[in-house]
Amino acid sequence: MPQQRLHRAARLALVLGALTLGHSRQARAADSAAPTATAQSGGAGSGVATLPLERVRRGMKGYGLTVFDGFTIEPFQVEVIDVLRGFLPKQDIILMRGDHPVLARAGVLGGMSGSPIYLEGKLVGALAYGWRFAKEPIFGVTPIANMLRLRDYPVRREPAVDAPAPVGGASRPGSRAAARGPADRAAWWADLQRRRWWELPFVAGRGGGEEAATAEALMPVTVPLNTAGLSAEARVQLRRGLAAFGFEPLQGGGTGQVEGPERFTPGAALGVTLVDGDVAMNGTGTATWVDGPTVLGFGHSMFNAGQLALPVGSARINHSLANLAHAFKLSSPARELGTLVQDRQEGVLADTSRRAHMIPMTVTLRAGNQREVYRVRVADHRMLTPMLVGSVVTSAIGQARADVGDVSYDLTTRFTVRGHPEVRVVEQQYSDVGLRAAAGNSRGLEAVRAVMDNPFAPVAIERIDVDLSAQYQLQPLMITAVAVSANVVAPGAEVPLRVTFRPFAGPELTRTYPLAIPRPLAGSVIVVEVGSGTSIRPELAPPETLGQLLAQLPQSYPARAVVISLRSPTEGLKLRGRLIDELPPSALDTLRGGAQARDSATLQTVRRSVFPVSEVVLGRKEVRLRVMTREESE
Repeated sequence: MPQQRLHRAARLALVLGALTLGHSRQARAADSAAPTATAQSGGAGSGVATLPLERVRRGMKGYGLTVFDGFTIEPFQVEVIDVLRGFLPKQDIILMRGDHPVLARAGVLGGMSGSPIYLEGKLVGALAYGWRFAKEPIFGVTPIANMLRLRDYPVRREPAVDAPAPVGGASRPGSRAAARGPADRAAWWADLQRRRWWELPFVAGRGGGEEAATAEALMPVTVPLNTAGLSAEARVQLRRGLAAFGFEPLQGGGTGQVEGPERFTPGAALGVTLVDGDVAMNGTGTATWVDGPTVLGFGHSMFNAGQLALPVGSARINHSLANLAHAFKLSSPARELGTLVQDRQEGVLADTSRRAHMIPMTVTLRAGNQREVYRVRVADHRMLTPMLVGSVVTSAIGQARADVGDVSYDLTTRFTVRGHPEVRVVEQQYSDVGLRAAAGNSRGLEAVRAVMDNPFAPVAIERIDVDLSAQYQLQPLMITAVAVSANVVAPGAEVPLRVTFRPFAGPELTRTYPLAIPRPLAGSVIVVEVGSGTSIRPELAPPETLGQLLAQLPQSYPARAVVISLRSPTEGLKLRGRLIDELPPSALDTLRGGAQARDSATLQTVRRSVFPVSEVVLGRKEVRLRVMTREESE
């Protein structure tokens, strides 16, 4: 059987190596180190003998299994250097040296994480840690006893995504803004508006980041994120977002014909699919232990995300590439085989009896008579999906519309949350550097992130569609000045407001808009602000329920509009997801209950008027006016 041939080949390779070196003792050790065909028959973990860490001694020799090319599993020799006690919380590491022509040429490769290591014919653990810039193939091995604990973690049943949210808008269990009170949800809302879509809302990582770049640190072996159909700019954004997790986005092969093994075996490449279709992203490691539908791999975490559901499958290793910074396996996804369900310090666990849900997505680009459509599927994960969606959009725009110049564009993002109406976010924008900034500034992508990371209820996004239409001939109007005939106005009057614009080419032009002065503002000083729709956000209270969040996300002012805001000295209140304007102090104190912080829920009253125009408007200006008292105006 294949496993018998594999282990006979392993034994033969080690014995021949020992004879060449003239070490008969190594030959005897190699012979005893090769596991029997029965122990590995069919890759079944239940029949594999394991070696306890207590029996590991310096100088012990054995071998490991991995794929250096194609789908062929090859042995490589190993020798124990020592055991590093307490290297991680409640976890020791076995320090070893490897020997193989590829290792001698390239060192420990990114993608070897999880390669099973055998001593005395028994599985001792998985290759998992290494040094960057190391001159010899020395690595750390995660003991198999630690990895086997992954089977003991309970798989929590996720709440039904179409279940109604709790009465009163309580947050979902385990969310960042759990139902501790309105202040937590308000903080989540404020943080959401500050972050970009490529910034992950958690930063624990798995020990990557800045420390991973130092030559002195023994770190998890890099997981190559082989990408295909992805632009260089999108890879830079991915690298920024995944830096804390030791991922290295690389340009590799994409989804082609279904090929390769139909099941996992120890030493086989284990790929984790994040995106497939016209764009592909696949993280590659190695399978360590297989028992029926259960597969252990990597020997360290991938995202350190705990329970999750990402597609896993076999991968073809196109080449093992030597690199001065770090060597890695260049790979292409081959055949989907199951679902990654656990991702923890000890490694990852996959279940081949399950299939993970992926979100279908299209990106449609239009310019004149040209139309191009990208079709992909992205992994469904509340923290990863927004970054993956944004990378696909960035890549599609960068490849299809690489022009650097003035452009006006309409960007529409539509997505469907199961059990709710479609969310449709429409944006009108202008850029003087082409469309490259379109994805980075997209409110639609921010909306996807807000829904995936919402603190109110679990969600299932059924599909995402992004449509971008570009017009290269339209030029914007820049607001340069705002004026009135007099800075003292009467309450109840309608004042002509003169707004001066500077077009891209040509003389300045002035347009007049009516400004109504409310009677209750008599005797006060007001600020009148004139701006483009994109420069002014609607006043929105922090949402209290998922329904309120979905209703608020599309709300914005169009870029082809002049928005006039009149800010008055009166106060309003953000209360239970709603705005209550122009309240007297006594009413404010009553609604706040007196115990809440004054500034956390109050807002300055703003009256807004929107005047559509045919051009995209840029800029913002303001003017201060004094409103006469009633006595002065009579």
